[in-house]
Amino acid sequence: MEIPTDLLTWDSKSKTFSVEASCLRAYTLTDAPVLKNPKTGGTRRFRLARRERDRENDLVAWHFVSETSTPTMRLVIFND
Repeated sequence: MEIPTDLLTWDSKSKTFSVEASCLRAYTLTDAPVLKNPKTGGTRRFRLARRERDRENDLVAWHFVSETSTPTMRLVIFND
C-alpha cells in the first residue's frame, strides 16, 4: 500500500507526517505503510512503533517511524 504524501500534513520541525484515518479510507492500513511523493516518485517505508490509547483504552492514534530516513521521519494516523 502506497499512500501519497499530498494527502498528509507535514511538520518539518518534528519531521512528522500526520493524517486522520478517515482521509485514508481508500487505503488499507498495515503495520508497514509506504509513503510516496507524487512529485518525485520517491517512497519511504514506515513501521509501527506504538498504538496510543486513551484512559478508556480506546485507540487514539497509530505512531510509525521510517525505516530508512536519517533523521527519522514519523507518521501519525489519528483514529477519528
